[in-house]
Amino acid sequence: MNRIAEPPVRRAPHAEPRLPTRSADAESLFRAVADNAPVLLWVTDTKGLSTFLNRRWLDFTGRTMPEELGWGWLEGVQPDDRDGSRNRTLEALRARQPFTIEFRLRRGDGQYRWMLGAGGTSGQPLT
Repeated sequence: MNRIAEPPVRRAPHAEPRLPTRSADAESLFRAVADNAPVLLWVTDTKGLSTFLNRRWLDFTGRTMPEELGWGWLEGVQPDDRDGSRNRTLEALRARQPFTIEFRLRRGDGQYRWMLGAGGTSGQPLT
């Protein structure tokens, strides 16, 4: 009986995950991940001023990135919650401690919804 030899199975070499090597690559990867995350996400500087808000945040609030940058995001926070949200954020940043805040955020249609925010400085786990 003649047997036909099967070609050897070639396996793809094990590929190590490729991390971005340049700052621009890392920024692009971060934005892609952040904009596709199923959460409202924001980034602040050490003074508490927002420097980035993801696409879901902007879609939820119906506002633009320039409107939300700096302390602009507070305009969408229910007035009774604004001072507490700003103060809690600043206290935690000064102490370099993770924190949580609860606040009502205005949707694009004008309705407020409760949010639970969690934050921390770079390298800290969120609470």
